[in-house]
Amino acid sequence: MSFSLFKKKEPISITITLKYSIMEGKQVLSVKINTQLYQQLKTQIGKGKISEFVEKTLTEKLEQKELELEQAYKEIALDKERWKLTKEWERAALSDLRKRSK
Repeated sequence: MSFSLFKKKEPISITITLKYSIMEGKQVLSVKINTQLYQQLKTQIGKGKISEFVEKTLTEKLEQKELELEQAYKEIALDKERWKLTKEWERAALSDLRKRSK
């Protein structure tokens, strides 16, 4: 009778810890990703270049989201009723934050 540790054919998750010194203005981030994705990153990006790739990719994605949000606000500004509703939501959210911080 043979025994196998890998009876299930599910991908194994691993943890990648990105470490930078405080002097560089960087923060340590731990991320769990699928093993197959990590292997793909090592192959296509290179083992020593993953942190840089992740930072660049996240920066681009966050900039894109910021542009989308800015565009949404511009569209809302053109619609006076939606603009009024948005301002009411903002006031309510700020009021809630003030209450929580007391």
